[in-house]
Amino acid sequence: MKKNEWAEIEKIVEEFTNLLASGKAPPMAEFLKRYPNLKAKLQPQLEAVLHLAENRKAMPEMPQTLKQKLHNQFWSKVMAKEKKRLLTIKKRLLKESAIALLPIQRGIEFLLLLLHRQTEESFAIRGITRIMKLLFLFEKEAECDKYCSDYYQFIPYKLGPFAPKVYEDLKLLIELGFVEKKDLDKDGIPLIYLEDAKIDEGFRFNEVTTVYTLTELGNKYAQALAKGLAPKLLAKIRQIKMQFSPLSLKELLSYVYHHYPEYTTHSEILKELLR
Repeated sequence: MKKNEWAEIEKIVEEFTNLLASGKAPPMAEFLKRYPNLKAKLQPQLEAVLHLAENRKAMPEMPQTLKQKLHNQFWSKVMAKEKKRLLTIKKRLLKESAIALLPIQRGIEFLLLLLHRQTEESFAIRGITRIMKLLFLFEKEAECDKYCSDYYQFIPYKLGPFAPKVYEDLKLLIELGFVEKKDLDKDGIPLIYLEDAKIDEGFRFNEVTTVYTLTELGNKYAQALAKGLAPKLLAKIRQIKMQFSPLSLKELLSYVYHHYPEYTTHSEILKELLR
């Protein structure tokens, strides 16, 4: 298979995966009609995606080790191309002393802009749930999805709007030295109590609370991205950060639930928050 052809197939598979995650995917046979010349090579790739999606639905009944194995298989190919792209950018940032303009290409760039600090003071966000909801508000209230070809696809889940790729992007940014993750308290700092279950600043139902900050290299990357943004968009992003990042997690979730109820259909804490 030619390199260009393989790249095209990867892009199509990624498109189908995103449609599937958002619940907008057509039947596979119908989707394949769009690419008659690639049908034979695409079909096994799409069948694998569908098979994995079906397995993921059954994950709550699976052992944790199997869940993790399927999860890793699902994202390894998706993230390999992204890692290569970011490594190229990292080399450029390390080489150049002056900060050049860099284009916005994917949702991961808006994740960097979310953590970007405009002053010398450190800027941190506590917990991935907060990051998830702020990126969701970037889409809904700043229309950031219109400024890149691959923004996050949010779906209703346990704590409202959820995009699994945010997890993978954060892990990649940490691995490449753009983001630093620190545990605040080994025993956690739970902010919401629902009967005997503790929901902390992270997504999972556990007692681990973490903060995410940009490293110097990550902030240099974010500065280069900010240079290319329209002033109106940059102002809106800053407004969302200033308005919502200081809120308690319960206040932030309450705002999202009240203003975007279509993303609460799978929520486990809806009644508690809307009292």
